[in-house]
Amino acid sequence: MAKSRWFRVTSLLALAAVMAINPTTAAEESAQPNKDLVELARESGEFNMFLRLLAETDHLDKLKEEGTFTVFAPTDEAFDHLDMNLIDSLLHPSQKHYRNRLIGHHILNQIVRSDDPVGEGEQEVETLAGTRVKYIAEHNRFFLETAAIEKNDLEATNGVLHGIDRILVPRF
Repeated sequence: MAKSRWFRVTSLLALAAVMAINPTTAAEESAQPNKDLVELARESGEFNMFLRLLAETDHLDKLKEEGTFTVFAPTDEAFDHLDMNLIDSLLHPSQKHYRNRLIGHHILNQIVRSDDPVGEGEQEVETLAGTRVKYIAEHNRFFLETAAIEKNDLEATNGVLHGIDRILVPRF
């Protein structure tokens, strides 16, 4: 009996020592992202057309790699406002350069979250396409140019994903 009690006490002390060294809780560990940006977008089910276009660009593999990216992905609803003929033409092999620029215009090579200290106002950021876009904070709402950020701060292992309500078209 004394041996059993001694074993329980030493086991509890060992557990306490481990917890002191690594104090993360199970809830904190489960809150850690475990999917890359592409997997996260696919899992959400709201970015299918963006993913379809992304798959036909040079950016797909990049968003599966380690990194610090921000993706402003138009939702499927944003694509509903486009003519299907336009979408079909975007997917044509001869339009790869345009697709790369269009999709790259929605990706940053840095992380931007809604709680970043932009304050009220705007900040210009550079995209993977080499274009510049304005990130705007206004009355606790966030915009990228004229697109409202509807789903924000979806965390991935290699960055953050924001869902936006329209497609941003870069200048050519």
